[in-house]
Amino acid sequence: VPIALQLYTVRDLTAKDFPGTVRKVAELGYAGVEFAGTGGLTAEALRDLLAETGLKAAGNHVAIDQFDQTFDEIIAFNKTIGNKFVGVPYLPKEYQNPAGFRWAAATMNKIGAQLQQAGLVLYYHNHAFEFDVVDGERGIDILYKETDPALVKMEIDVYWVQYGGDDAAALIRANSGRFPLIHLK
Repeated sequence: VPIALQLYTVRDLTAKDFPGTVRKVAELGYAGVEFAGTGGLTAEALRDLLAETGLKAAGNHVAIDQFDQTFDEIIAFNKTIGNKFVGVPYLPKEYQNPAGFRWAAATMNKIGAQLQQAGLVLYYHNHAFEFDVVDGERGIDILYKETDPALVKMEIDVYWVQYGGDDAAALIRANSGRFPLIHLK
């Protein structure tokens, strides 16, 4: 995976001019981009923009509830743009408790198996809330324990790990092999 810019970082600019912002990212020297929205572009238009700029798709964030509604479209879209990594970027507030994390882990195992059959890889992007202790448990521990490492990878965001009170390097060492993507801030 190339050194890429998460387009969420420049979301105010992409909201005004998605293609122009992607072109500027390429001019800055990045080799890839991770998508958190696509500016309403079709898969074909996005594929062409990536080809024009020489950028590679490093990942694409998709809300966990979208997989039930548009699974085939998600696969087709990511294959068209040449993206291998499909990530769950966040869990809604109602799932930020032990039962919710267990539901998310089981759901991601199923999604991960389906994506794997299609030649894609599922990953989960952490924030700080996963490190909060709720009813005696941390969500991050549930996610790492209850997701199958062969089916669900992790995109560790080192800033949010630190903000959440944990040690990113220790977490990476303890879960070696699960991190095809790392967010650095």
